Amino acid sequence: ALRDCPDGRAFPDRPVNTMPDESMSDFRAYPNPFSNELFIKFNSLQAGIVQIAVYSSAGSLMYRHTQYCEEGETTAVLDLGDALPPGLHLVRANLPSGEKRTVRVVRMPSG
Repeated sequence: ALRDCPDGRAFPDRPVNTMPDESMSDFRAYPNPFSNELFIKFNSLQAGIVQIAVYSSAGSLMYRHTQYCEEGETTAVLDLGDALPPGLHLVRANLPSGEKRTVRVVRMPSG
């Protein structure tokens, strides 16, 4: 649904995804929610170093992972153990091509 702005333009009630579907599906985290181990699957346009960071919902850096990846599909395995408290977190990746990707994940309580 659209609402009117004071200047007469309309804007959506929710954010609109303007990225093509292919770019949204080339970066995902699973299982989500997770307990200790999190898999990050992505496509890289070129080989090189990928940096993956996990942030708390407040924006604090909680975990950092760096690895080499080939061009094409790669799966990074993050063994988070007790590094994260339960709750919502953001996983951000800086790919070798300079692309940046972000996904939300939920850490389940242990036990």
